[in-house]
Amino acid sequence: MSPCSRYGGKVEKWRITRIKMQRGKINFGPYRCPSCSLETLMIKLDKGKKEVSAACSCGFSQNLEFIPHFDPIDYYGRLVDNFHKKN
Repeated sequence: MSPCSRYGGKVEKWRITRIKMQRGKINFGPYRCPSCSLETLMIKLDKGKKEVSAACSCGFSQNLEFIPHFDPIDYYGRLVDNFHKKN
């Protein structure tokens, strides 16, 4: 059952945060990319390797420091802050 059919088709697919579990890797998103302003940024968390990376379809990518108690939105906030400091 897709998330949209659960809500009677009233929620668009892009508004639902997708979380996938694959061998200890978790994908969060989509978020709004600070580079291209499209909602295509995915944050990938690998707890086994303790790595966090963010990538967008526009080519923007960045590795982030792994902090165990961070939520996905915390990583996104840190990503946006780092992007605006550089530009």
